[in-house]
Amino acid sequence: MKTLRKRKSDTTAFSFSNDPTSVVPPATVFEGDQIIDPKWDDLLETLLSFREYSDDWDGMGSVAPEPGVLESAIALAKKLRDSGHPAPDGVGPTVDGTICFDTGPFPVECLEVMTPSHAELWRGGELLGQFQIK
Repeated sequence: MKTLRKRKSDTTAFSFSNDPTSVVPPATVFEGDQIIDPKWDDLLETLLSFREYSDDWDGMGSVAPEPGVLESAIALAKKLRDSGHPAPDGVGPTVDGTICFDTGPFPVECLEVMTPSHAELWRGGELLGQFQIK
């Protein structure tokens, strides 16, 4: 397995596929070796840290991510990673307890895991699509 050491500045995690949960990678696989963006390790560690969150995690009444939503987000991240997708720029919980994978800078794209089986893709506040997580 090779590691992609440098990400192209114009590459985002979700811009090359109509379905962000697709196993079709947006990047070319070189010489039969799997290419993994090194940012995935940090992103997965961040996702795992959300297991420690409880309600009011931000001191402003935000809802903690439900275990099913979090586990689905972790599984989705692993699926995207293993399919050769570049890692998104960040991941974080929302005030409503969902998990958002985002790219930027502008317009920001967000793949938001809403429930254990449902995600939505947003760009700049506009809903681009809804997806079933399998």
